[in-house]
Amino acid sequence: MARTVTFDLAKQGTAEISAAFLALVVYPKDEKMREQLLRAEMNRQLREWARIDPEGAGLWQSWPPKWLLFDPQKAESLHTEAMAIFNEKRVVAAAIARAFFAEALAKGSFGRAGIRLTENGESLGEMTWETLGLWGLRQERRLAGREDDPDQVHWKTVQERSWARSKPVLHLVGAFLTMLHGETEEERQTSRAEVFSDPRHTCELLRRAELWREALLLITARGRIRLNEDELIRVVAK
Repeated sequence: MARTVTFDLAKQGTAEISAAFLALVVYPKDEKMREQLLRAEMNRQLREWARIDPEGAGLWQSWPPKWLLFDPQKAESLHTEAMAIFNEKRVVAAAIARAFFAEALAKGSFGRAGIRLTENGESLGEMTWETLGLWGLRQERRLAGREDDPDQVHWKTVQERSWARSKPVLHLVGAFLTMLHGETEEERQTSRAEVFSDPRHTCELLRRAELWREALLLITARGRIRLNEDELIRVVAK
């Protein structure tokens, strides 16, 4: 049976739910690291609130000590590492999943043999794991701000390092990305915050995640990718 995580929208604030979501998608199989990242994110949020409203900082005493007393330097380090994993690993894995969705749609609804992958108008080749893996590796390096090195690539690197570790939360990351909008980075940052700013938005995220989960299982049933239903972590709201 798939593991279920519950967001208590009545008791957990928007900042805590946002932090818990990030911790889950970054460390889906490591409960200890999830708790560490949650504490780090809440410590960062409390410090930001204090910067914006110094007088209100006196209310900090009402927050759990595990958040208040967390090492700020460690909090920043954990945040940087988490965002790198999310942006360079989870986002790339979700993009690969979208490619599998497109292929399934082309074959099932339009009767085509498959799809060809393109980037910026240029053909990348046929829909194969080798093509996807090489594309994913280039994206990871671009997102990390590193130069590409054609002599040090192997398509299985992404399959083993990013795809395999992202599988439990592919549906959550994919659904989250569909909630984002805007052309500039500032606009997209604002839309990220909006996802958790209102319980209705959070519920919509989880509704989309369930659609992604069902779609992934359909693709799995057709043998295109390997994914066990029990691997996919379900998130529900109450």
